[in-house]
Amino acid sequence: MTAHAEEAFDPSAYPRTYQLSVAGKWLVSVLGFVLVSLSLIGAVLFSASGSAALYAACGVLALLGIYLVVTAIFYQVILAADSIQVSGIYRRRRLARRDIAGRSRFRSSNGPPAWVLVAKPGFGGKINLSRFLKTDKEFLSWIMSLPDLDLGKKRVAEKERKDAVASLKERGFAELTLRRVVLGLNIAAYGLGLASFLVRDPHHVLTWAMVAMPWAAIVLVANFAPFYRFGGPRNSPLPDLSLVMIIPGLFLMLSALQRIAPIGWEGPTLLTAFGSAILVGVALCFDPWLKKQRATAALLLLLCCSYGYGAGLEVNAMLDQSAPQTYVVMVTAKHVNHGRSTSYQLTLAPWGPKVSGQDLRVSYSRYAATKPGDKVCMVLRGGALGVPWSELGRC
Repeated sequence: MTAHAEEAFDPSAYPRTYQLSVAGKWLVSVLGFVLVSLSLIGAVLFSASGSAALYAACGVLALLGIYLVVTAIFYQVILAADSIQVSGIYRRRRLARRDIAGRSRFRSSNGPPAWVLVAKPGFGGKINLSRFLKTDKEFLSWIMSLPDLDLGKKRVAEKERKDAVASLKERGFAELTLRRVVLGLNIAAYGLGLASFLVRDPHHVLTWAMVAMPWAAIVLVANFAPFYRFGGPRNSPLPDLSLVMIIPGLFLMLSALQRIAPIGWEGPTLLTAFGSAILVGVALCFDPWLKKQRATAALLLLLCCSYGYGAGLEVNAMLDQSAPQTYVVMVTAKHVNHGRSTSYQLTLAPWGPKVSGQDLRVSYSRYAATKPGDKVCMVLRGGALGVPWSELGRC
């Protein structure tokens, strides 16, 4: 560390303690509560299947949510004149200033930037400071006095941006307009997903829009690469369309889990594998940057499994022209599951392919109008993609 760096801040102003901002605590806590709620809802939805793997996934989701809530409360950073200490739930890391090689800045298009402190060789790994940390002038003085490790990366990123923008101008496109398109698509991805749960969609307009959205992102990348890309590098000033690939699939999966009951596990598994592989495979064909990033492509493939499952089952049902088979089934019991949300379920006697019976989730009105001993009609279809599925129909 140079003498100039050591004189860039006032050592007498330290030690100082920093925690997450009020807004940051609320945001992290709410996200934690949402994950816990989703895990409880999932446990209720999957209770009929009795699958240990699904229960384990819900447990992991609940633990992650609890971790976020506890982190929001206990996370803190202590700056001393000659060291920094970061305290979390299960780990406390201290690093002397003289052992810090420099500072870096992690930026993304989807949230505030965060500081990263890089230790010298032999003194441990990086220290990633929370992007929701409430800071002040003394904090920035301490950080900014460290050597900047991003200068080389900034020059490369800026050159990439200038080359991409120059290519756009030659074709008559404005950079600001294309950035607004990305912002609009990100908002639409969340908006369509939420609307699909709140608005009646008898003609499946919202569902088809979500099915098409990741392909629209691929078309944009194919036409405007390298300005648009999937999973760009950290701190890149170029727009990233990864969320437009991932978010619609998550909502489609949730919708399919609520509305569609596939018969067997082999069909949904194949839809998941083929759907995600085809989507990411086509993206690789049109994104020169993604072709070179195997780890990023593998992660994107994993995250797009929700699209393969959700879009596959939705398309399998929406395009289904097979002759329906109707089964008159007796309701043997009914019960209410209470948790973060309340669900109403009818227990059905064995029917057709459901040789061990079935717990069927229904609306409150249907639950209130049905009593044990009543009969309901289950409709079985072959599926447009060859995956049999069932739904509650009218007798």
